[in-house]
Amino acid sequence: MSSLPENETHAFMSNFDVGLIHRVLLTDPTDYANLTMSGQPRVEHTPTFEEFLYQHQFFSTTPGQMVPSSNDNIAKQISVTMRKVYHDMVVGAICDSQDLKPLKKMILELHLALRSLIPNRTDLHAVLSDDNVKNANDDVQYLILHLIRAGEALLQLESEDRSSSTLAWVNLSKKIQETSSSKSKSILNAKSMIPNTIQGMTYAIFLVASAAYLNLKAEMCQSDVADFKFGHIIAPKIKIHGVHYERSIFQEQLGSFNDEKCAPATREWIRQMIKNPTISVDDLSTSEEARATVLQTSGWIDEIVFRSDRNDDLSFLLPEIFRLDVKAVQDIRNLTRISVIGSALALHASMGKSESIFRQETLPPNVEKCRSRLVHAMQNRSIGDQEKFEKGIFVVVWD
Repeated sequence: MSSLPENETHAFMSNFDVGLIHRVLLTDPTDYANLTMSGQPRVEHTPTFEEFLYQHQFFSTTPGQMVPSSNDNIAKQISVTMRKVYHDMVVGAICDSQDLKPLKKMILELHLALRSLIPNRTDLHAVLSDDNVKNANDDVQYLILHLIRAGEALLQLESEDRSSSTLAWVNLSKKIQETSSSKSKSILNAKSMIPNTIQGMTYAIFLVASAAYLNLKAEMCQSDVADFKFGHIIAPKIKIHGVHYERSIFQEQLGSFNDEKCAPATREWIRQMIKNPTISVDDLSTSEEARATVLQTSGWIDEIVFRSDRNDDLSFLLPEIFRLDVKAVQDIRNLTRISVIGSALALHASMGKSESIFRQETLPPNVEKCRSRLVHAMQNRSIGDQEKFEKGIFVVVWD
């Protein structure tokens, strides 16, 4: 891929969040296909229409396997609640006021979402007629036909693993359309039940739930398309220009690298690495391998992962070059701490066995000293705080 002029490169890179650029730079090119714009894993499961009905509380009772998880975060619970309020409002408008405007708005939003998936195929945009939806009177069945047409259009745009649930909805909707009596077409009969459907639904609920479901499926399709373009087209381009761009942003925010006041924590971190007694300064200045070794051992393991004097607010303590990696470093430190404590617990448990390895042979003095310190830390009952207790064990094991 050819390089862009500097001004064009900056214009291109400025379209993306610095965190997203950093994420691409840390990803192996062979894994680009797994990248997503959001940074979250791709949503693999595509909900069926029935699952959607339960998850979005169109029914008051749910089968056990479909009860919304209590582990859902607050933001997700709030989102589901707000959507339910809106859906109830649309159903109420149909049943109580014979007002189809909110439902029509949902269908028009679906049309817009589908057109956005094929922006350059304007010749196909008219397949979904906004005017026909807007001019529909009180013919409920007529709107079902428009939803079916939108569902069939979505089928042509979705990936194979997404489209099967859309096809199932289309088949269900066609069956409802074909078996409904002529009198049920009027909005005045929107409260009537649709025979032989999931738990028995009214036409109003079916219409609103279907419009909401197809909008969700369109959103998932939009995300899939965006993620595909990101992984296959944008990420390789970011990889080419990202390092230079990230450095320029770093200097814009923290000052020039040539300024000794720039990034004081990073400079101190480098000074600590240079003090490593096992490798001379001359070796560090001439050997790439020596620099890599010191960076991995002293710089990363000693000064970042196992620095026991750092508190939980790493953003003020890490070298500035890790300013985009605070959460990742904290996760690594936490996982390492758990591993160390787990190993210590396993070691402590082995001491209690009659055939303990410590009773089979005499330990070297330095190992015996470490063992004694660990036992003392494990038996310290005066610490009431669990976190301090774990930290004490962590420090002893590492030291």
